[in-house]
Amino acid sequence: MYAQVLSMAEANHVSSAWIIRAAVLQFLEEHQAQLELPLRQPQYKGGETL
Repeated sequence: MYAQVLSMAEANHVSSAWIIRAAVLQFLEEHQAQLELPLRQPQYKGGETL
């Protein structure tokens, strides 16, 4: 995931922190009305987890 964040940041000429803040903001906006959040770790390619 870290490599993906770095690649995305570089491609868009922003910092990795900017990418992470944008992702957190999107998550909060999508789940603001929920009392229970979907916090289970998603499964990624190759069986890696978060």
